[in-house]
Amino acid sequence: MPKRLVLDNFLGGRNTLDAIYNVNKNQTTAGGENCWAENKTISNRRGFTAVASEISSITCTPRQLLLTHMASGGAVRLLILGHYAHASNPIAGLMYTENGTSFTAVGYTTGTISTAGSSTTVTGASTVWSTNVRIGDYLLAGGLWTRITAVNSDTDITIATARNYSAGTAYIIVQAVSQTKTIGMTLFNDGSATQVAYINDGARGAALKYNGTTVTEVDAFPDGNKILVHKNYMFVLRHNNTDIRWSALKDADTWNASNFQTVTADNNPTRGMAIYGDHIVIFCNRKMFRLIGDTFDPSNPTYVLEEIGVPSHFLFYWPRTVVIHNGVLKFLAADGWYAYDGGTNIEKISQIIQADADNVIQRGAVEEVWNDAAVAIVQKGRMWVSVYDTTESNSTLNTIFVQDERDAWWKWPIAGGRGFTDFVLWGATLFGAGYVGTNDGLFTLDTGRTDAHSGGTAISSEYVTTDFLFDEETEFIEAVVYMVKQAAGSLTFRVSIDQASYISFTLSMTAGVATDIIQKRVPIGRMGKTIRLDFTHATAAETYSVKRIDLIYEPTEAVRI
Repeated sequence: MPKRLVLDNFLGGRNTLDAIYNVNKNQTTAGGENCWAENKTISNRRGFTAVASEISSITCTPRQLLLTHMASGGAVRLLILGHYAHASNPIAGLMYTENGTSFTAVGYTTGTISTAGSSTTVTGASTVWSTNVRIGDYLLAGGLWTRITAVNSDTDITIATARNYSAGTAYIIVQAVSQTKTIGMTLFNDGSATQVAYINDGARGAALKYNGTTVTEVDAFPDGNKILVHKNYMFVLRHNNTDIRWSALKDADTWNASNFQTVTADNNPTRGMAIYGDHIVIFCNRKMFRLIGDTFDPSNPTYVLEEIGVPSHFLFYWPRTVVIHNGVLKFLAADGWYAYDGGTNIEKISQIIQADADNVIQRGAVEEVWNDAAVAIVQKGRMWVSVYDTTESNSTLNTIFVQDERDAWWKWPIAGGRGFTDFVLWGATLFGAGYVGTNDGLFTLDTGRTDAHSGGTAISSEYVTTDFLFDEETEFIEAVVYMVKQAAGSLTFRVSIDQASYISFTLSMTAGVATDIIQKRVPIGRMGKTIRLDFTHATAAETYSVKRIDLIYEPTEAVRI
């Protein structure tokens, strides 16, 4: 009598470490990509849709994002660091959006400007340019941009191109930041019930402070581009290789020379930090530490620095991959992902996808560059990590790994070999700042059924089961595939007997009544000892939903005898 093997739980993710016959039957193997399981049902992953890529009619390329709630108008603003593509002189500066589609340049705006006819000399009224503007910044007024070539006084600057501004003209000076480095961005309450954004690239020589209206400089701020807020202090790394520094209590504009702690030596430089529980975790190239305490006063210290145990081969490159997921601190190191639960050691969590982890390109002990700085975020209980792997010749972020709420791994390559430089949650929406095909800009992720670049690219999804191993020669009679009826399209279903070439079948997803579950019977009629099941889909704007597969088989006559 025929027997039945039932596959009705697709919640397990990617697996490439174990031998294929040891993979649980609900885990996709090495070939499985761009698929996703919810409620035990497997489907192609959701895609992303373009939001916008222009700001004030000037093309920009977002690269880093920060969600902020500014006092000005009580608006919730998405603060963006990006490239303004201005003629032959692109500038990296700040901008914001309040609706995801229209954007506003951000910079120093205090006072007004004028010129004496058409002139390269600009005169300010009620301006303080000496301490807030630098050569290389850009003046935006009357819809026109021009580079600042000299800052002569608080009320006198020189610009590259002659302009004619009448008295009382409003303006923005967009302060330039590093074109290449990742930028430290965080929020701080300055004591006036206002959230202020601090931005530091480690190269300008001062931090930028945005209060929702204007951007000023904080000259006393250390040059480090890794910043965070903890217990009403601002902490900074990467101003040198060895120390962590912090501001005065509740005052990120004041930095006492004695407010620092030496963490490491020059041959093991600091790389990043994160808050976990009641302390700061500090990452170096080859070590980790935790800074524990409540009052960070060097004259009366109540803090202590402790080392966290790491493997002897530990190497850390990617500080922007550090997130809290499922209650633990997770991060990407050179040989894969690790977790820290607050103790004195870390634990590796990516052995099951070790082959994938080995394909993430290694950067070496150098400073992060913004367009290849792996980055992570947590949304809906899932950890998203944008990386670049060995299939990308230009070292561009081209692959997203997701570890879901059950700690299963899924691999989502981005078609076209381009990816996302940053993520941010805005309400219930996940945004990505991306270099995606020809539509560089801001994208809504986890939505739609296409990847919205180059006109909308199909998501090439594949789910591959284990090789199911039988003790004796077996007749594989048929497979019954249970699917949710779709409006259009077909699913390609394949079987491999004894690891031979796939035999392919096309299953229509439109037959059936209303939204009923439909059954598709796949005649196999072949003998063997192992069988692997595979289904693929790669048509734009279509989806599939497989709920169950029944494999009908029977021992051969020879076995019965």
